[in-house]
Amino acid sequence: NPKQRRTTLSVPVAMGREESKEQSKEAAKEKETAAHAKKVARVDKQWEQGAKDTSKDAADAASDAATVARKAAAKKQEAAEGGGGGGGGR
Repeated sequence: NPKQRRTTLSVPVAMGREESKEQSKEAAKEKETAAHAKKVARVDKQWEQGAKDTSKDAADAASDAATVARKAAAKKQEAAEGGGGGGGGR
């Protein structure tokens, strides 16, 4: 029956694979180049903005250290005076 017969084309499959592989490599290379350019632009933008001003952070750290020292001194004085801190002893 001629309707059931399948015809095959004699196309070199290996050549198609090679071309496809080459196109895939080119696309991957273009994608990598674009990603690198994007990264470089982002880094350049950060450098243009300059370094972060950390003077406020340093002041906050000094303030925190002073608070800790003050609280430690208060606890030491309370312990020296015999106060238990109001723990509600039974």
